[in-house]
Amino acid sequence: MKVEVYSGSLNRLRTEVLALACFKDVRPLHGWPGEIDWFYSGVISRLMMQNHFTGFHGEILLIPTEGKLHISKVILIGLGPSAPYDVLQFEKAVAKLLETIEGLQTRDCAIVTASFCGKALETPWVAASFIHAWQETQLPQDLSLVINDIEQGKAFQRKIKNGTVFEADQHTESLKG
Repeated sequence: MKVEVYSGSLNRLRTEVLALACFKDVRPLHGWPGEIDWFYSGVISRLMMQNHFTGFHGEILLIPTEGKLHISKVILIGLGPSAPYDVLQFEKAVAKLLETIEGLQTRDCAIVTASFCGKALETPWVAASFIHAWQETQLPQDLSLVINDIEQGKAFQRKIKNGTVFEADQHTESLKG
C-alpha cells in the first residue's frame, strides 16, 4: 500500500475511486461534492430531490463517471445531520466506506478529507485517521488523501515520509473524552 497526498484540481486527479462525504442538512453541496454535482449536471442534487439519496448516515451513492474525469467511480457517503457529527459518527462512516471500497476491488482510491471534517474534526486528524483505518483494515489499494490546502498538504506529506503522522492519535483520545 502506498499513501500520498493530492492537492490539485478535480480535473487532474487520476484514480479508480474518489470517495467523498456530505451531511444530510447542508445544501447546496459545496467543496468537491458540489464540484462533482456541477460537473455531472446536478445528478446528485436530482437524486436528493427525488429522495434516492438523502445524506443519511452510512448511506452510499456510487456514481460511474462515464469517462468525463480520470476517475472510474465516485462514492458519496452520507454523514447524517451536521450538528451531532463527532468522532463516533466519523468512525462508523469510515468503516462503511472502507467496506464499500474493499468490495470494489480496485487498485487505488482517493479520499477527499475535507468532506469528512466537522466542527470538532479537522483535516490533519481526519487524514491521519484514514491512514490508520486503512492500515488496520489491510486494504491493498494505494491511498491518496485529497487535502485542498496546498501548505497543509505538503506538511502532511512530510509527516507521512517522516513517519510522524500518527501523532494525531493523542488528538483522538482528547476528542473521545
